[in-house]
Amino acid sequence: NVVSKTPHSDSQLLLNRSSRAESDGVGFLAHEFSPHWGGTLTASANDQKRQDPDRDGWSEIAGYRRVVVRPRLFWNAGPTQTVLATVGFTSESRHGGAAFYPADLTTTRFDGGATGHVLLPAGVLLGARLAATQQKHERTIGSGTTDDRLNTILTELTVRGSNGGQVWLLGTAFDYDALRVSGNSGVDYSYRTPAIFAQDEFSPASWLSATLSARADFNNQYGTFFSPRGAMLLRATPRLSIRVSAGTGWTPPRPVTDEVESVGFVRVLPLVNLEPERVRNASIDADWRAAHLELSVGAFAATIDHGLSERTVATVSPVRLELYNLNGTRTTRGVEALLHLTDGDLQLLGSYTYLLAAEDADGLRRWQANLPRHAGEVGAIVEREGRGRVGVEVGYTGRMRLEDDPYRTSSKPYWEVNFLAARYFHESALFVNAINIFNVRQSNTEPLLRPAASPLGEVATPVWGSLEGRVINLGVRIEL
Repeated sequence: NVVSKTPHSDSQLLLNRSSRAESDGVGFLAHEFSPHWGGTLTASANDQKRQDPDRDGWSEIAGYRRVVVRPRLFWNAGPTQTVLATVGFTSESRHGGAAFYPADLTTTRFDGGATGHVLLPAGVLLGARLAATQQKHERTIGSGTTDDRLNTILTELTVRGSNGGQVWLLGTAFDYDALRVSGNSGVDYSYRTPAIFAQDEFSPASWLSATLSARADFNNQYGTFFSPRGAMLLRATPRLSIRVSAGTGWTPPRPVTDEVESVGFVRVLPLVNLEPERVRNASIDADWRAAHLELSVGAFAATIDHGLSERTVATVSPVRLELYNLNGTRTTRGVEALLHLTDGDLQLLGSYTYLLAAEDADGLRRWQANLPRHAGEVGAIVEREGRGRVGVEVGYTGRMRLEDDPYRTSSKPYWEVNFLAARYFHESALFVNAINIFNVRQSNTEPLLRPAASPLGEVATPVWGSLEGRVINLGVRIEL
């Protein structure tokens, strides 16, 4: 809320330098023009020198230069009449790979948006939202260069009201998503999707609340999709609450996958006979809170039909990548636990995730690649108000199935230890972060360069662990 009795300004400057030759500068300015008008400006400049920690000729850390500018404008005439508008610009030039196989990317992005709501005389809250983005890429992968342009527009109009213990919402939306690629128009797409949706929140008892919603999308290429969703919150005791939710969703096929990113759009066959992905998901979460302890445990499950995948086609020259829908399903099951303990100046945080992710491919059931079954973190922070804080974090990433790796079929589990410290000086602060203190790197386990290029021309192995190793950041935040 930028409204106050007297206009004033606030500004901050953040400067950072890392041991991997990365420099960051971020400036923030906030100003209240009047009791109803205010604005902010965020601008940043980032620079990273190209790095090859294991000196094999391949740049594990790409060099880049990036500039970001984002002004925001606020209007506020009370809690029932607000407007926020923003525009943004990003320019980045990134250079990686090797001298014999460059991997370069130039990005230019413009975006803008606005959101607001106003209370109508009938007691109905009218809301509106608009967001638009244009993102241009120039990619060089090996000896091939392509340009692509992605345009997106989202509009939404809602009306919200209440009746007794119920809160209802009705809305309409329009989504536009289009990709254009130079040199390979076969991967272009243009989706226009108007939609209508409704939601109802009600509480049949003081200890129980429920939400039911439904959405109908009308896509210009794939037709109509109906997506219901429901959720229920049970307050079993003053300290224990349980939430259950389930629903469905969908997404049209888009040729933007990790494999496509690594080989480039020019190596992708034209998109034919693809179907939208359909998802069914459900989850249950339990939260327990005491004076100094918060504990959350949850279980989740999701099933995707017609999941988008890719395969190498060697019957054409040059070898190409084909996108297709899986004949079977892609399933994800898991549990997660979060712990937050406070005792005076000490905070202890912990998390653990157990994940079972599998898919049907070519009539066989297999684990999904690059997803660890076990992952967790434990952290401790001691903070003195007005003086500073010190913390340490230990993270574990379990074994993953690997695809198209010439050295191994599964990754090696690894630990990472991080350290942070900050010293406050009135409104300013000096901080140091040490990431991956013991310098764990994927290249310590296997070479990053393949013994021979893949059929698609790739010369580097897939990434499954840390590439940069140990990084130490030293920075300062200055209140101006």
